[in-house]
Amino acid sequence: MWGMNIPISKFKRIRAYVDTSVFGGLNDDEFAEASVRFFENVRNGRFTLLISQMLLDELQPSPELVKRDFESLPQNYLERVEVTDEVVDLAQSYLATGVLPEYAKGDALACGYGNNCQSRCHNKLEFQAYCELSAHSEI
Repeated sequence: MWGMNIPISKFKRIRAYVDTSVFGGLNDDEFAEASVRFFENVRNGRFTLLISQMLLDELQPSPELVKRDFESLPQNYLERVEVTDEVVDLAQSYLATGVLPEYAKGDALACGYGNNCQSRCHNKLEFQAYCELSAHSEI
């Protein structure tokens, strides 16, 4: 029955590789509300965030608000992902085929992580679309 209050634990959490633009949305008027909602859903166990070393490196120079929000996330909802040959191959394919321009190597690698890990919500644009859809339905 639609609208039932079924405990979240009955469902598999959504795995999401997010890049720094999603964290940066906390400081962006256009994305702040959706970003807060997203990170509340992480804290409530609806998502497992896939975290790469690239993301950690990019978060270092971020504003304190962004760093604090990342550091406050429950560790049991974070999963570390490593660079693999498949991630690199995907990134190189995005660049070689022109899906992403040559100057977007970091974005290509982020997309490689996300697609290789079979996750959702890779970057700010996809995140915004996802938030707009999820605002109208139960995740």
